[in-house]
Amino acid sequence: MVFLTPPCHHKQLEEEFDQLSGLMRPEYRKVWIRWASTEESSNDLSSLIRKILMDEQESKIQPITEYLRHTLKAFVRHIIDGPAGFLSFNI
Repeated sequence: MVFLTPPCHHKQLEEEFDQLSGLMRPEYRKVWIRWASTEESSNDLSSLIRKILMDEQESKIQPITEYLRHTLKAFVRHIIDGPAGFLSFNI
């Protein structure tokens, strides 16, 4: 299960993440991923998408369509610059 949240640390989010274990079957795992991070090397969503784009550019993965490439780039820009951008989001 992926718990996707804005890039903030908030007690309510931590409690919700902790409660997920009780809702899941034992063989499943959970991971907390944030939209973006202020840290340079992070496992946030925008960094993961950027890695996919770089791997495709360097021929480490199969080519992706031009439409998907532009969609992923636009999504990363939305994460960073959008109304809920990582520097402007507050809970």
